[in-house]
Amino acid sequence: ADLVWGSEVRDGAGVAGTRFAKGTSLTMAAVISNPCTTDVTFTTPDSCLVQSWEVVDASGMGQGVAVACAAVVTSWTVPAGGTLEDTMAWGREPVNSYVLKVGYNYGGYSSSTNFSVF
Repeated sequence: ADLVWGSEVRDGAGVAGTRFAKGTSLTMAAVISNPCTTDVTFTTPDSCLVQSWEVVDASGMGQGVAVACAAVVTSWTVPAGGTLEDTMAWGREPVNSYVLKVGYNYGGYSSSTNFSVF
């Protein structure tokens, strides 16, 4: 309950933002932050930190990416004051407004981030 479940959209240089020029290659990032002074560990039922990635445009059209996971119970540790990340190379999107939706593989947590391509 102490973790912050977030998401970011990044450009080819790895810089997070909300507005990207047409033709920019995008990477989606799931970012779990731990504001506590102690490490926090949690366990997922398989090897994936993220269960689903979806980008939805302003008209409601969505694109998702399938996630393949090994059937191995996995423990994840978010260091005190630090973050744990998973990324998905997405590519280029046409000019539009979008919402990135990330579904985490733990506790039903999710996050979303608005961004646009101009």
